Amino acid sequence: MKCARWFIASFLLFLLPYILLAGKGEISFVETQVDLRADGSAVVAYTVQWRVLSGELHGFYFQGNDRLNIDRFSSDSYALDEQGNRYPLTIKRVNNDTWDIILADGQGIGSGTATYVFYFATNFASAGYLAPTVSVEGTELTVFNWSPVQWDEARNQDHYTLTLLTPHILPEGYTPREYVEREQAILTEPWVNSRFLIDYRRGPNDRLEVVFHKDNPGNRFDMRVQVYFPRAWFELPEGIPLLDESEPYLPESSADVSAEPGSGWRNPLFLGGAGLLLALFFFLVIGKHRSMVQAHQGLDEIRWDNLDWTPPKLIMSS
Repeated sequence: MKCARWFIASFLLFLLPYILLAGKGEISFVETQVDLRADGSAVVAYTVQWRVLSGELHGFYFQGNDRLNIDRFSSDSYALDEQGNRYPLTIKRVNNDTWDIILADGQGIGSGTATYVFYFATNFASAGYLAPTVSVEGTELTVFNWSPVQWDEARNQDHYTLTLLTPHILPEGYTPREYVEREQAILTEPWVNSRFLIDYRRGPNDRLEVVFHKDNPGNRFDMRVQVYFPRAWFELPEGIPLLDESEPYLPESSADVSAEPGSGWRNPLFLGGAGLLLALFFFLVIGKHRSMVQAHQGLDEIRWDNLDWTPPKLIMSS
């Protein structure tokens, strides 16, 4: 027994330089942008800022996108440090549901913040997150019901924002909110209104943009939204089934979701055997900051003080 303890203690001392090298960080903010097209295809962009706590940050795992299919990430994905230096990213598939996102060429960021920006193409209609539906009054609608990923190491996260760029063109002469209220163009579930700050903007090419914002979301926050648009805004492929709204989604509070980090190597002193220590050693020697990103399933900086956070008046009838 004494020999085993001596071995484990010696092994941990051997690992110490790699623990420091691998670094530790926490999420500062997350912004997700969805450029949604009329057929359900989309480009999704994540801006994820980490705050460096110790060592050097290199990368993390991105996983748990549920039914949302990702074939590959854009080669234009990149990271920025606090001084504005730009780093290319290397993004590789680990398995069907896991991607490894790291700074290219073994680079690391050892202080300040590390902001990762990565993009991928997907299809929300094929995944079942964009579907035709009918209101209780018989109005034909299209529902968008989706959540960006949940994040570990996010207990001190400043904000989480989802920006949805719709295919609908705003006419001239209206502010976005005036148009939405006059036309009753966008309907949201009551729990969405109470859970998020919501605003409307005139996006690129005059397309209507909807912003959902949450301050201080907490660890593993569920950013799910459920929003309804006129059916005429979309031209979904044939065969997309009509969504049954008889059992509405009820979001969990962040306090009800497990807050345990997904990266087991962060607490090596609590590992129970040599096998786990060896597995730990494998990840640490690579020198990557591995953060598990879970899910139920903003490239431009947003100036929140310029937005009108008047709660929308439109809700789905119950």
